[in-house]
Amino acid sequence: MFGLKMKKEYIDDILSGRRKTDVRSYNTPVNEEIALINSKNGKVYGYAKIIGSRFISYKEYVLWHVNDYFTIEKALNYYKLTCNKKGLFMYYEYLFEDVKVIEKPFKPIVILKHFSWVKIDDN
Repeated sequence: MFGLKMKKEYIDDILSGRRKTDVRSYNTPVNEEIALINSKNGKVYGYAKIIGSRFISYKEYVLWHVNDYFTIEKALNYYKLTCNKKGLFMYYEYLFEDVKVIEKPFKPIVILKHFSWVKIDDN
C-alpha cells in the first residue's frame, strides 16, 4: 500500500470531510486507496481512495492551502510575490473518495520512500 505524507491539519480536514482533495506540484503515481500519514510523526490517521487528479493553476494551488493558519490575505499576498517564479510549473489536485478515519493512529513499516510518497507494509 502507498501512503502520502502531509501536515496534520490537512489530514484532519480530509478526514472530517472539509476537503475532498489534496494538491501537489507533481501528479499522483497511484489511483487506489492510500494511507494518510502525518509528515511530522509518521503515523497513519486514516485512508482515502484516489479516484483521479486534475491540472490546476498556481493560484488554485496557493488558495487550496488557506486555513486557520494561512489566511486568504496571506495566500493572495504570497501568490503576488511568487507567481512570476512558480506560476509556470504544473500543479495537480488529487481527488479523494471513501475516506476512512482510524481510531488508533499507528506508525507503519516503511518499505520505500519517494518524496511525500511512501510504500508501506499493509499487514
